[in-house]
Amino acid sequence: MRTISGSVLSLAFAALAVANAAGEVRWLETKYDFGLMKEAAGPKTGQARFVNTGTEAVNVLDAKPSCGCTGATYPQDPVMPGDTAVITFTYDPAGRPGRFDKTIKVRFDNGRREVIRIVGNVLGTPESLAQFYPVEAGSLRLSDSKLIAGTVTMGKSPSLFVNAYNTLNDSVRVKAHTDAKGVKLKLSENAAGPGDIVTLAVYFDTRAWGKPGPFDVPVTLGAEGEPGTEIRLVGEVVPVRRALGSKELEKAPVCIAAPPTIDLGIIGTAPVQCECVLLNEGKSVLNVGNVWAASPALKIKSYPEKLKPGKSGKLQMELDPAQLRGGAFRQEVKVATDDPVNPLLSVWVSGEIQR
Repeated sequence: MRTISGSVLSLAFAALAVANAAGEVRWLETKYDFGLMKEAAGPKTGQARFVNTGTEAVNVLDAKPSCGCTGATYPQDPVMPGDTAVITFTYDPAGRPGRFDKTIKVRFDNGRREVIRIVGNVLGTPESLAQFYPVEAGSLRLSDSKLIAGTVTMGKSPSLFVNAYNTLNDSVRVKAHTDAKGVKLKLSENAAGPGDIVTLAVYFDTRAWGKPGPFDVPVTLGAEGEPGTEIRLVGEVVPVRRALGSKELEKAPVCIAAPPTIDLGIIGTAPVQCECVLLNEGKSVLNVGNVWAASPALKIKSYPEKLKPGKSGKLQMELDPAQLRGGAFRQEVKVATDDPVNPLLSVWVSGEIQR
């Protein structure tokens, strides 16, 4: 039985070796560089060749590009032993300024597969640059002038990105800077060639930032030797809701606003003073981290930073109706505390403006 099994196994390996030899393919190139190409010039075509070094014909079953910007054609007839065949591909740069790196997956009837990589760099038309990089920044064009982080929970560190496109026919060095605490910048490259794209990653560390509330951080990005263009990183840091056990909750601070809605009634356009009371109904000290208004029409004048159990303090504000449209209004004020159940309390200021 061992002899028979060994013979069968030997025959199987021999058959596999013959099959592999029969379907052997050697590629002459598996990467094609289009180099620097102009979007206005339209699609460009390249080729990758292979030789059938086996003893039998091979067939290309398909050649699939990684995206719709690339088309590919392949031999429809069998490739005979010793023959050279060509995979032809075309890249369409329309609306795609900057570097590209795409693939084409080629599949043969003998089970073999190959990946052709195509790369290049597109000099965009003014129309494409205006669409994808609308912000002019000297030698560069930027994809954004504002990075919106949205609502960020304290302790989280979101990352946002902006792309810079080099419009020159020469290389430039790219620089980025900010003085803001808790904000770190990292460029994907320090230099950009003609038509190159450099990505700026902006990391926002809420712990280093320090407190809840809105943020509006300036970041400058530009080519070396030029003033640079300001980008704003904006968003709002909110306190984290803590999960405590029942015994801990019994001893925790509890923040209450009285009244939760301040109704000013009918008012004119002159500034109006308003206030509410913040009360700690818990059994430990309440820390008020920050108070801010969603609208610039509301100015926070003062608030208690600490409240002992059972104590209260006034939250005092000033409303400027001139910054609001006429008619009914309802403006939100946010109170961030270490109340574990409701760390972000909303107080509303409402009324009607008559002009």
